Amino acid sequence: MSYCRFSSDDWSCDIYAYADVSGGYTVHVAANRYVGVPKIDPLPQDFTDEQFDKWFKGNQMQLDFLETAEQVRIGLPDDGKTYNYPDLRDFLNALLAFQQIGYHVPQDVIDAVEEEWFASDDIPF
Repeated sequence: MSYCRFSSDDWSCDIYAYADVSGGYTVHVAANRYVGVPKIDPLPQDFTDEQFDKWFKGNQMQLDFLETAEQVRIGLPDDGKTYNYPDLRDFLNALLAFQQIGYHVPQDVIDAVEEEWFASDDIPF
């Protein structure tokens, strides 16, 4: 299961984070960011054909833009690195640390991991 990809948040996410089939949780940290990617509205949960068509056109516009988009180096210590964390607590702490030092980690990703951790049996009480 993927928590986010580089394409999340209109291609502004600096991490690709997922539950790894080999165990634990893996995070790939981007080394570069795209500059000026056009924003599109996310597709609602219960979308209409018209909403889908609008989203699809916006998505295609983004993909076309990315073919020639400028990329800039992020310039933070973990650029281009990959990590694996054994449990949700360590995974959540890493996401918070990445966010704190300046990587773009969407808040909804942190919220989802936090919610999953609190619902797990992994909390030491």
